[in-house]
Amino acid sequence: MSSAAATAPPATTTRSRKTKLQFDGDNPDLPPKRETHGLVKVKPPLFDVSLTNIIYTICLGALVMGGYYTFRMLQLAGQTGGSANVLMGRSPEANAPGVADL
Repeated sequence: MSSAAATAPPATTTRSRKTKLQFDGDNPDLPPKRETHGLVKVKPPLFDVSLTNIIYTICLGALVMGGYYTFRMLQLAGQTGGSANVLMGRSPEANAPGVADL
């Protein structure tokens, strides 16, 4: 490698097209111009729904979920021997007589 690097000569003019292209509107190679805009106006989600209906729907969903989880907790409490055992994490085997507490 030589210490003198090859450099490009300085640009004197801006490169431009020598011939100007003439476009007329009747070019057969191009598709016809669009008559309307390509996008359609779209409303945001839940735009036509009132806030009251949204709140009622959320409350109804919370009520259904709360009822389901209450039912499941009652089932679990029945299987483990009571709600105190559910809260303390005890299983029915640990409550059996003759089993030492660890």
